[in-house]
Amino acid sequence: MIGRPFASWLSTETPFFSASARVSSITSCRASFISTGGNLLRKFGALLGVLYHGCDDVGDVKGLESLGGGGEEDLRDGILTLPASIAIKDPIIAELFCKSERSENELEQIARAVRAAVPAAEERLDQLAVEAKWEAHLHCANPAPLYALVDHTRELSRR
Repeated sequence: MIGRPFASWLSTETPFFSASARVSSITSCRASFISTGGNLLRKFGALLGVLYHGCDDVGDVKGLESLGGGGEEDLRDGILTLPASIAIKDPIIAELFCKSERSENELEQIARAVRAAVPAAEERLDQLAVEAKWEAHLHCANPAPLYALVDHTRELSRR
């Protein structure tokens, strides 16, 4: 079974982050928040949510203290994480990943490819952090608290 696509998190798992960003930034973005009903920071919240999940995915692969489930379980269960989504660009890995039953050898082959994808995943996370900060910059008179939130979230895969 393949897990949900990475992009689907924007619509299903990030409402909490989107709402948190809108509520936590009221003091620094009060005028724009009130005048737009809080919608200006919706993209920021979505980016922060994707950043969080991606950092958790990378942290799992690196063997760091996970924020959710572990990397081995994700591979075994066929959950499409950020590093796995990069690894399956290789057609051989994609075919193995999509099999309903995988041998231990096949799982190890996928795991090696996923570990090799971590640097590219880290680069994507850095890009997401920059995008989130840009959204904060665009819509807040004082975006510093939101920058700090992005920086804290980004560090989750580096602990």
